[in-house]
Amino acid sequence: MDEFVKTKLLEWGFTDLVESFHEQQVDRDVFLCLNLENLKELIPTFGIRIKFWNKYQTFLINEASKENELIYVDSLESPGGGGDDISTDISSTLTASPAPSGSTSSSLLPLDELKESTFIYTQRAALGTPFECNPNVITSDILEALDCEEGKLVIASYGEGKQFMRNKLCELVIRRELKRSTTKRISSERFHYLADQINQLFLHERPEVYYVPYVNNAGKPKAARGKLFNVYLYQRQLLKKFGLLAKKENLTTSEAAPENTDEQTEDILLWLKNNTEPKNQVLDYWKLTTKERANRMVSIDQYFKQYPILRSPLSYHFFEIDFDNTYPNKETVFYVKWPMVAKKIITFAKQKKDAYIKSLLDDYKAIQSDDLDEIFALRVLPLLFNTVNIKTKKVGLHWRPSKIESLNGFIIFVKESSDVQSVLEERQRKLASFKLTTQPVPVVVCKQIDSIESCYVSINTELLKVDTLLKAVDITFKACHVLNAEYSKECDAAWTFLQKYIYDIHTKFDRNYISVNALMSDLGNA
Repeated sequence: MDEFVKTKLLEWGFTDLVESFHEQQVDRDVFLCLNLENLKELIPTFGIRIKFWNKYQTFLINEASKENELIYVDSLESPGGGGDDISTDISSTLTASPAPSGSTSSSLLPLDELKESTFIYTQRAALGTPFECNPNVITSDILEALDCEEGKLVIASYGEGKQFMRNKLCELVIRRELKRSTTKRISSERFHYLADQINQLFLHERPEVYYVPYVNNAGKPKAARGKLFNVYLYQRQLLKKFGLLAKKENLTTSEAAPENTDEQTEDILLWLKNNTEPKNQVLDYWKLTTKERANRMVSIDQYFKQYPILRSPLSYHFFEIDFDNTYPNKETVFYVKWPMVAKKIITFAKQKKDAYIKSLLDDYKAIQSDDLDEIFALRVLPLLFNTVNIKTKKVGLHWRPSKIESLNGFIIFVKESSDVQSVLEERQRKLASFKLTTQPVPVVVCKQIDSIESCYVSINTELLKVDTLLKAVDITFKACHVLNAEYSKECDAAWTFLQKYIYDIHTKFDRNYISVNALMSDLGNA
């Protein structure tokens, strides 16, 4: 059951609807697209359906108000349109912008591939024009798209000082367009026409907010963008995801173009390479392109340079998204299993006679707090495995890490924040001497194990701050998998143990450690 949908139903007092929504596979995406027509199937009882619809309408209005997107005629910033500033001539008078040649206000233009366009918008709201729907527009494709209960909400939300429901407007328009198209495609000219019609109906809405075409200046392509285009890409990806998008015809299996050459995917990837805002759009596009980005990844360094969002402080969220898409239902498994496994590991470690383990356990006894079990178990974990010779890339040279090197390679502990960079650089120099590269690693700043000041994950040249040590370990593990990185060589066995025993992930590339298999047997089922 989708947690978002379940939470809303319980919050609104519709406990009896949880089961039927679950049976009909209503997830968040479907929930946000409900209308009175499909609610008749979901909620047959008239009274309950009307009560739900009232709650649902209020929810949509509140969601729209959260967007805080109202643009006034003298605004120069285009939200959600790719980050470009688009100048607005507020002194110009209203002049009707002609529809593309051969079209009428209600006819559907030919739907073809997106291409460069030289279409120029000419209509602007004159200074002092009232914030109301244009009474001169009696019929149009936009009005037809808004001829429903949700459309009435959109129209009612337009006005000075109100929060205009732009996203819902675009959703209704694009749904209508895709429904009428057998190929589920919309041409660049059609996008221009729709954006212009929105401007004609809602006079203070700049058409450039809704669509700006693809351009290629001196070999530097810039993807089409705008709210209509963003919704179009998202809706097509949903259709594709659920198998509702017709496959290309007249192609044999060997001739069929690979999935990641789809022009919509190309546009999304190009958009991600040039935008970090709005965050919701970045998140949506990131979720839709996990497989395509993974297939094209050449190196971690290049990957970070390609996608600027990965250089933001909260970029680890995007590693979590890709991991969840690749390994469903494992997003919280580490936090659920580790507390129980940690106690087993400490009990097992107490039976060992290793001097390093004994030293760590003495520290543990001195503090003796159940709250620290999870941290001490992580600290001692690398010492439970035998170190092995590492074949380096330097000809004729092998490296057998010491117990201390294995311990410090798993989680880096430093006493002062000012020492973090120098410790990481020293580690990088040592690995470089063996012609090895640095891999993602957790970093903890603390003078004593019971007083952790801060936690980080070091990836490439980025140092990502996280809330807890467990979070740092979890993000490091997930980053290794989504970035196709190796585990740190000196503690590969410890990470392999977490992979197999905690995350229950098994691949054909896994190294088979006798000590890892033995520990899993000794601990029993997680």
